[in-house]
Amino acid sequence: GAGAGVDTITATLIGGYAGGNAQTFDLTYTTAATSAAAVLTLDDNQVAASSNVRLDSHTLPSWNEYATAGKSAPTTDANNFVVAATTGVSNTTLTLSGIVTNASNVGVEGVPVTVSATGITFKYTDGNGKVRFSRDSITVLSAAGGSYSVSAYSDAKGGSVVFTAAAGTLSKTTTVTFDTGVASAIALTTGSAAILPGQTVDVTVKITDATGAAVKGIAVSLKNLGAGYLNAQSGTTDAAGEVVVKLITGPADSGTATISATASLAGVDTTKTATVTVSTPEPSAVVNVVGHRVYVKFANAKGEEVSAVIGGVRITKTATYDNYVVSRWIKNPGKYSVKAYVAGDLVKAATVTVK
Repeated sequence: GAGAGVDTITATLIGGYAGGNAQTFDLTYTTAATSAAAVLTLDDNQVAASSNVRLDSHTLPSWNEYATAGKSAPTTDANNFVVAATTGVSNTTLTLSGIVTNASNVGVEGVPVTVSATGITFKYTDGNGKVRFSRDSITVLSAAGGSYSVSAYSDAKGGSVVFTAAAGTLSKTTTVTFDTGVASAIALTTGSAAILPGQTVDVTVKITDATGAAVKGIAVSLKNLGAGYLNAQSGTTDAAGEVVVKLITGPADSGTATISATASLAGVDTTKTATVTVSTPEPSAVVNVVGHRVYVKFANAKGEEVSAVIGGVRITKTATYDNYVVSRWIKNPGKYSVKAYVAGDLVKAATVTVK
């Protein structure tokens, strides 16, 4: 039958025994607990002061840490798995675990659970001790009591990684924050390769790991030889992996600024250089006509003697500011020759039409 209730069972021994012999007992039925998964949980073992997330050397390029910044890579065996703790590093692997239960909060065994996160290699050891690796996701069966557990190895860039566990229509997530890997590259760039005397330009040092992720907390020293000076000679990389300083030049500076940045990468001092040219552009002039007035505008000639010969008439001045302008009113329409000089050197010759 179906449903809850009680059946009384009577068993009687007959034959071969005078008078017979009867025994009774009750079978009590309850409603069976459903085996359908109704609740799914997912937890990680990340805690403050936790250790490296180990990497599978066969598929992943470098070590990443979570929860504790600035640690050294752990000691590993031939397969790149942790064999002993080093300073500030534990052997603990990131573990993702949970339980599948039914509507009565009873664990359900044998439910397929898929744990996934892009850029993660998962490791699962079954009840027979067989080890399986899988990239980006792995599917396991819940054990007795509904529990499941996998290990996670990361070569993801630093930052938050969202792990998802799914069983049928059920889904849960947990977030693990990964540190960056070991500093392995240094780049040095400037906001401009050429500036004018008196100008300032940004100088940026960037430190990254083997995956290209920014590395925070790396000490950087800087030097400048040549034109100008740096407003700081050292710094520590920020969350973007950068140290930004300024090259400052004076009005009389000229030549080349050779800037160098040095940082320790995997215990080896590594230096990058960049150059910035500091120079004043050559003087020039632009000729223009508005109505009957001819204009000559001198660029990069401040402090110099400038002359404009407009239609045979020379006008000579001292340029007291950049983009200094001289002009002449010409009454009669026609074509006129214009020549512009800076410190006696011809910088522009043109023919204009006055209408």
